[in-house]
Amino acid sequence: MNIKNPTFIAVVAAAWLAGAAQLRAGVKVETAQPVEMTVAFQVDPNKYITTASSGSLAVVTGRLGSKGIFSIIDISGGDLKDGDEVRISYTPHARKGESEAAPPRANYWLENNAGIRRGRDGDVFKLKRVDTKFAFVTPTGKFVAAPTNEVTLGVSTKQEGALLVDIIDVKTRASVIKAPDQGAQSGGSAATVTGQPQGTSSPPPAATSAPAPSSDKPAAQ
Repeated sequence: MNIKNPTFIAVVAAAWLAGAAQLRAGVKVETAQPVEMTVAFQVDPNKYITTASSGSLAVVTGRLGSKGIFSIIDISGGDLKDGDEVRISYTPHARKGESEAAPPRANYWLENNAGIRRGRDGDVFKLKRVDTKFAFVTPTGKFVAAPTNEVTLGVSTKQEGALLVDIIDVKTRASVIKAPDQGAQSGGSAATVTGQPQGTSSPPPAATSAPAPSSDKPAAQ
């Protein structure tokens, strides 16, 4: 057989390509990419996690403002769900006179001896689904908890002490929890955020079942 014959070479090449295609078809390639969303963490109606001074985090009662808007990065990609690993960041607004060439840097949630704070290099947390809300599991296996004082989120070794939040997509003003997961308690629809980011021109969609806005003023920061 003349292996230099053009017909023979073409047949061999076609067979090789077919085999390579079958091999690729039998191998599952992981293509998931991290997904970032702009969100707010709603503890109760008109009650949100917000940033505070000196890299701390607080829970404040009042309307949702810019200090309560975070970015959550789902490392595994797709929708936020139980067991996902996430990083959470906050980017301060540029102050008057700051150069646009050097915008404020993002800071990330991290766990340390003082509780949950913010720093340049953050930790990876894990989402834990609890009924229709989420808890955050820290890198050491603890749970992010309510503040130990006015401006520092704490940690709990037990799930019962976890701070439960609804994660609100700021763009849509709706919970990221999918309707089938909310079950009968939600009537099959996503919850609507009760606050509105300060400085926005369009109000959130009307919700007939939403509670009346709280008259409490935001805690001092």
